[in-house]
Amino acid sequence: MSEKESSAPHSVERLRSLDAYRGLVMLAIASHGLGIAHAARNFPDSSLWKWLARQFEHVPWRGAAAWDMIQPSFMFMVGVAMAYSYAKRRLRGDSYRSLARHAFSRSLILIAMGVFLASNWSNRTNFIFTNVLAQIGLGYFFLFLLWNRKPKRQLAAAGAILFATWLAFALYPTPGENFDYSKVGLGKDWKHLTGF
Repeated sequence: MSEKESSAPHSVERLRSLDAYRGLVMLAIASHGLGIAHAARNFPDSSLWKWLARQFEHVPWRGAAAWDMIQPSFMFMVGVAMAYSYAKRRLRGDSYRSLARHAFSRSLILIAMGVFLASNWSNRTNFIFTNVLAQIGLGYFFLFLLWNRKPKRQLAAAGAILFATWLAFALYPTPGENFDYSKVGLGKDWKHLTGF
């Protein structure tokens, strides 16, 4: 190996499998599940087509289908891409402070885009964070703070997040048995969880 080769910084290449995964998820979204749920209507007696159709619908409360994995897929992709992106920026010579500013501004932009999309056809601004962009934005800077930390710290943070989520549900219980869901715009046939 020559001196020139040994002194040159290593490049961080694109992870092609991540690009392929992102493309597959985007294709599924853009094509409304490749039309599988629609095609399944032509085969009402087929258990295979029924199963396939269920994979392209959100499960109301309990369980999961392939369609329910879209949002977690984007969160996963952001986490993996961040590791490559920030490794490349570090090789370029960016400081930690510069990386933190970039992560913070990207976080704000993603949240703003999420709010914009939630408010697009509304008469008012909807500060709701249920779409994927807003959720990625809300977690992005915290993900940056955990990037390149020791596994113990990352596991401790994951445990703290799980506990905080559990605590939020514990402190904000479901409505009582006699709650009138029609007053909040939900029909009587709306399926909801009961109990803790």
